[in-house]
Amino acid sequence: MGSSSKWMLIIAVVLLLPLLMYLRLPGDIESDRFENLLHAQASGLIGLHGIPAQLPDSSYDIRLLRNTELKTARGRFKFEGLDEATFRDKLTAIEQGDINGKAPFELATLHGAGFDVYGVMGFAIAVNWQTREGRFWAARTFSVRHPEK
Repeated sequence: MGSSSKWMLIIAVVLLLPLLMYLRLPGDIESDRFENLLHAQASGLIGLHGIPAQLPDSSYDIRLLRNTELKTARGRFKFEGLDEATFRDKLTAIEQGDINGKAPFELATLHGAGFDVYGVMGFAIAVNWQTREGRFWAARTFSVRHPEK
């Protein structure tokens, strides 16, 4: 390969790289972090916009990752024990047979890590009651047989 061919290749890569980076991910990935549930509520992201409305009032360190084009969302949160009973009452446990489509999580993996998995309107929520941690996924690529609650 001649010297001019090498330069042409380098120029082509430099010019095409931004285009390839733009095309690699559909949609914008947005990340949000909220100190507590009140801050999350003030953001307008509660409900089908990304954060389940069923989170306990004491929720804190709420983290949300959204793909605005694909309309997917997932996140994490922590909560205080004082809300445990009220929170449990809002949730209905789900099993693998309750999930239709491709879920972005594995129930067996979550169960192995100490999480119980629940379905609520438009979301799946995994909760580790010992550590008081939770994870959630907006049900866009999957659906959960909707619980009565």
